[in-house]
Amino acid sequence: MSCNDKETPQEEEVVMNEADQKSYIEQVAIDLAGKMPSKDFEELKSFVFDLSGIYADSSWAQVVDTMISSYADCVEKTGSEVVGDKAFTYYEVALTLSNFTGHFTASDSTWSYTEAEDLQFIFKDNENKDCVLKVTKEGDEVRMKVGTRRNLVRAVRVANRDLIPWFYFDEYEFFVCVPEKVNITLTRNGESVTALTAKFDIKNLTEGGYFDLGNSSSIGSLEFTLNNGYKLTYEGKATANDKLSSSYSLSNAAGELISFTISGDPSAVPSIVFSEDFSIRDFAAEVQNDDANIRNAYMCLSIDNKVKMIGKIADLRALLVIEDSINRNWKNEEKYKAFLEEENKHLDLGLYYGDSQKKQASIEAEAYLKEVDRYGDENWNTRLVLVFSDSTRTSFEEFFSKKDFTKAIEAFEALDEEYEKFIRGAE
Repeated sequence: MSCNDKETPQEEEVVMNEADQKSYIEQVAIDLAGKMPSKDFEELKSFVFDLSGIYADSSWAQVVDTMISSYADCVEKTGSEVVGDKAFTYYEVALTLSNFTGHFTASDSTWSYTEAEDLQFIFKDNENKDCVLKVTKEGDEVRMKVGTRRNLVRAVRVANRDLIPWFYFDEYEFFVCVPEKVNITLTRNGESVTALTAKFDIKNLTEGGYFDLGNSSSIGSLEFTLNNGYKLTYEGKATANDKLSSSYSLSNAAGELISFTISGDPSAVPSIVFSEDFSIRDFAAEVQNDDANIRNAYMCLSIDNKVKMIGKIADLRALLVIEDSINRNWKNEEKYKAFLEEENKHLDLGLYYGDSQKKQASIEAEAYLKEVDRYGDENWNTRLVLVFSDSTRTSFEEFFSKKDFTKAIEAFEALDEEYEKFIRGAE
C-alpha cells in the first residue's frame, strides 16, 4: 500500500530547485500522454462496434423477460402475521447474479434459452467468431440486508353484510447475497477480450443482517483487465475500529500509470447501521457526538510512478477541529492566519519524485485576502502553496502555469484530439 516501499538510490536524494522541478514534472506528463495512444484500443473498438450490430433491440426484450421471470422465481414468501388491523407479509429477495442463470444462445436474429447453473450469452461476431459472455460465482455467500419496503394496501371485508374498508401494509425485506468471488469474462474464439474479478469478505453483520460501520468488517478487491494490457484494480479493507485502507491503480504494458492510496487507523467509531433509515446527516451527527477518529492517516497519489503527492496526518479529528475554527473566522485576519498556521503543523504533505523518500517540496495552506466587501470587511480564504528547500513559496496556480507547462498541455491536447478522431472515425 506504500508509495515508497523500495530502497532509495543515493543519487535520487538530490533536492531540485523550482525550475528543475517544473521541467521534471512536465517531462513526466509528456511521457504519460505517450503511454496511452488510441491505437491500443483499435481492435477493441472494432469488436465493440460489432456487438452493437448484433440483432435488433426487440430481440433483447426476450432476454430481459426471461431474466425478470428468473428474478421473480427467487422471491420466497416466508410467512405472514396479522397484528391488529394490519397484515404484514414478509418476503426475502436474494439479489445475486447467480439467480440470473441460464445460457442464452443467439441464432436467426433471436435468442434461445436453456437452463444452466451459470449465466452465459453465446453469440457470433461479424467475423463469425464464437463469443461468450460468462458470469460465475465462487465460495460461500453472505446475506446482507439492504432495506425494507412497505406498501399500503386498500381492501374491503364483509361484516354484517356491509363492505368495510380495510387498510394494511405489505412489507418486503430485501437482501443481497454477496458471494466470495464473482467472475465476468468475455472471450472471442476462446481468447479473453476482457475480464472482471470481484472478491468480497463481509463479517460481523447485525442480527438483522445490516452492515454496521462500528462493528462490521469487510475486505474486497476488483480487477478489470483488457486484452490490450490495460488493467484497473481496487483493493479495500475495513476492519472495525482497527484498520482502514483503499487503493486504486491503472496500468498497461508500459507499467503503472496512475495510483491512489489512502489508509488509517480508525477508533471509537460508534455503531452506525446502514439501514433504510440511514442518512448522511445522521451519520455526521453520530460521528461528531462521539470520539470517533482516524489516526496515522496516509495518502499517496502517484503519476507514472515518478511524481508522487504524499500526505500524513497523525490525528484527523484534531485537524478537523482546527479546520472548523478556520471556517468560522474568515472575517478575522489574525485568528484566520493563526488557526491556519496551526493546521499546517498537523498536516505533512509534499511532493516526492521516483522512489526517493526525500521531500522535494512541502505543500502548505496559506491565507490570502479574497475580497473586501461593500461594508469594508475583509474576507479571507485559503490556497495551497509549494514551499521549496530555499524557503521560497509559490502558489499552485503560479507553479503550474500555462507558460511553464506549454509542452505538457500541448501533449494532452493532442492526445484528446487523437481520441476524438479515434471515436468519431474517418469523416
